[in-house]
Amino acid sequence: PQHVNANLQRARIALQRRDGQRALEFLARIPEETPPLQLIRAEALEYAGQHDQAVSLLEGLTREASDPRVLFAVGLTAGRIGAFEIAESAFNRVLATQPNNYDVLFNLGRAAARAKHYDRAQRALEVAAKLKPADPDTLLELGLAYAASQESSRAFYVLAQARQHAPKRPDILLALARAAEDAGFYGDAVVAFDEYLTLRPADDTARRDRAR
Repeated sequence: PQHVNANLQRARIALQRRDGQRALEFLARIPEETPPLQLIRAEALEYAGQHDQAVSLLEGLTREASDPRVLFAVGLTAGRIGAFEIAESAFNRVLATQPNNYDVLFNLGRAAARAKHYDRAQRALEVAAKLKPADPDTLLELGLAYAASQESSRAFYVLAQARQHAPKRPDILLALARAAEDAGFYGDAVVAFDEYLTLRPADDTARRDRAR
């Protein structure tokens, strides 16, 4: 019952099921407290309904960690549990040592956007888009960040590029339709809504917005 790896794997399986309490039971049998274990514990605490404790644990890890790999993992875990400001802080620290790392820039941009720090999100995602100009996920996130800042024309331009690289992505088509509408490009908005509704015909909200 005290086998470290067995308890670790059982905790991970419990996390996949979002069973935080069960994961904590397995983690309690592991005496060591390494950063990877602390990250798993933080996620388990979140799923067990102990959000404040999870956030406190991640804040401590962000302050104490110096290894970029640990900080990157902290950022990913914080993003998964909705602690976007902690994720942004962790990714920022990694970026200071790896300014041209695409994965860091992309995840920093996402975290900053979800923390509603849209200027920071745009800066990170603009660099990420230069590194991978044909990546639809990057272009989508950048377009959404522009849209959130009410830069509708820029959002439309970037999202149109994303559609070129992934023409059957419903999330991109819907974002493009809304950006076109916000920018006053109503003909383009109708076209984008039509393309979206061929993939998601049951979306009555989009159908109503297309009619408007």
